[in-house]
Amino acid sequence: ECPCTQLLELIERVLAQQQPLELEVKQKNANAYFLMRICAYQTEESKADGIVISFVAIDEIKSVQLDLENTLKEKNRQLAAIETASDGIAILKYDRFTYLNQAFLEIFGYQKAEELLDRSWHILYEAKEVERLNQKVTSIISCEREKWQGLTKAKHRRGYLFDQELTLTLTEAGDLICICRDVSEIVRARQKLVRANLELEQRVAERTQVLADFSDRLKQLHRLSTSKYPDLKLLFADYLQTGCRMLELSTGTIGKIEDGIYEIIAIESPLDLEVGHRVSYQNTYCAKVVNDRATVTYH
Repeated sequence: ECPCTQLLELIERVLAQQQPLELEVKQKNANAYFLMRICAYQTEESKADGIVISFVAIDEIKSVQLDLENTLKEKNRQLAAIETASDGIAILKYDRFTYLNQAFLEIFGYQKAEELLDRSWHILYEAKEVERLNQKVTSIISCEREKWQGLTKAKHRRGYLFDQELTLTLTEAGDLICICRDVSEIVRARQKLVRANLELEQRVAERTQVLADFSDRLKQLHRLSTSKYPDLKLLFADYLQTGCRMLELSTGTIGKIEDGIYEIIAIESPLDLEVGHRVSYQNTYCAKVVNDRATVTYH
């Protein structure tokens, strides 16, 4: 959707600044997006002699961007719901529970406080995590820090591990207050968003390279169509070299067919072929072109 008045302004800007301009546009009455490129057409004397406008479809990039935005919105709603949930609270004295609220019990899969009261908090974590958390508790006591906060791997009553955000606070009376919440969904969502961002960056980089290659090919085609050659030999050589490079082919030939014989009149190839080589066209790829009277592409 680019009004004619705006397009004229863009053209005037390109002509005035002599710099190409790229703009994302949406097709009117259709859900299709294009990258519009406007550049000045220059003669061999480097004089502006018109405007070249090209369009490249970018629906795939736009679709990825929209999908990521929707994913972010959905995950943000999920994160908001999780983060506003009630936190689990427990109080420990000499490493044993003296108080637990209902949210704490539910996080670990217990129903009654009596199941954990006067028991060591060690039963809620595996040995390595107990050792690590003991170091944090020791640092709070010895360094007189007010609290420690971080992520841990807690153990549910049913045996599986889950990601937990834990805050430890030491009171003046020597009690340790634990505030925790299950952040498994948050961690998984963040990991998924990281993967989605990496995937998007990769796809955008790939698409950007495709657009750059496409732009380079347009420039090569423009150069071929506007260049002047003193003889056909130089013209054929330039066309073959450019064509092989653009199509990533090792061999290119130009030939003629007379009386059922294909004769090479120009070649770009590492193969043992040379100009003047003659062969029955029925033994070449040209046979199908001649028989079908159409352009044929082989993969």
